[in-house]
Amino acid sequence: MRAIEEIDDLKQEIKQHNHDKTVNKVTFKKLQDDLQTREKQVDILQESCNNLEDISRRNNLQITGLDECPGETWEQTTTKVTKLMDDKLQLHNVAIERTHRVGQHQGQRSRSVIAQLSRQGSYTGGIGTAGHETFEVDPSDNIAVLGGASCPAADPSGQAADLVRPAVGALMLHQTVLALMLLVAQCRQIENFLNAEQENNR
Repeated sequence: MRAIEEIDDLKQEIKQHNHDKTVNKVTFKKLQDDLQTREKQVDILQESCNNLEDISRRNNLQITGLDECPGETWEQTTTKVTKLMDDKLQLHNVAIERTHRVGQHQGQRSRSVIAQLSRQGSYTGGIGTAGHETFEVDPSDNIAVLGGASCPAADPSGQAADLVRPAVGALMLHQTVLALMLLVAQCRQIENFLNAEQENNR
């Protein structure tokens, strides 16, 4: 009689084990599908980050050869860039969001300046749109400006032109990066769980 009870218990355990195994397979498949979905979302967000970064840079001007004084503040740098725009590029009333020098100061050599335009609009003067090319502003001063795809650049025709494609706000890019980081973390958690389940089922 006891032997029969033990056999019934074993049958029940086997039945429960098979049930658990089926549930685990369904859960495993669901997690795999979830992981694939999140990986696709990561790819989409990564592409979005790259696009946002590329667009944000298109409002930047890189200026080389602009004189630098010891202890120069960003306000002084901005004033120099504005004067360069007025005097050399014939660009007037251009709103500059920020400027900064690139790298650490070394010796007597002036560092390059990155100037970010704060808005887009129509400006009068010898300015047009161009690709990533360097334009010599004043050979005597050895000053040159490197413009992004939508940044102002020297235009021999002297025609006025619109600056296109507004800059994307830094907050939007920051939010996209945070969402991307969260998805990556979730993907890693799911992947670790799946690996652990595979080890347990062996």
